[in-house]
Amino acid sequence: PSKFGTCVEITSDKPVKNGYMLHVYNYSFFPQNMGAIMLGDTEAELVKYFSQKTLPDAWPVHLYLEDALAAFPNNAQLKQLQPYWQQAAKNEKDAKAYGYIDEKWRKYNETEKISLKARYLRDMIGEVNSYLRDFPDGNKAKEAQERKSFAEKKLPEYEKQL
Repeated sequence: PSKFGTCVEITSDKPVKNGYMLHVYNYSFFPQNMGAIMLGDTEAELVKYFSQKTLPDAWPVHLYLEDALAAFPNNAQLKQLQPYWQQAAKNEKDAKAYGYIDEKWRKYNETEKISLKARYLRDMIGEVNSYLRDFPDGNKAKEAQERKSFAEKKLPEYEKQL
């Protein structure tokens, strides 16, 4: 250990080509202590990495790209990739938020019990309100509003039966 944390030596019995990236995590303070070791031309490898439009989890990729731009602020290729990853991150958050609505809708449709149907519709209205607040022009805003309207019409029927 040193004042910078634990020192680790990484060795390989085979040569490692340029372009490889090694992600390093310190799980005791995750995600604050994360880094990457890149072999070769770091700037070129970052462009190659962020150009992969199939990377999973767009939100952290978007944040890593911001860090890369802080390190290489004059890199036109990284700047050009930024709008793509910003939109991908927004779409990812949109889909995740709408997933909560879908979950309540699924539960509503799967139960026959009136008290549970009413509960799931009330919960869904809350999720729709949150979704529309955060994503007023979201990918599923129209569908969310339609489900909310349905729930608001159906709830009084169920509440009369309770």
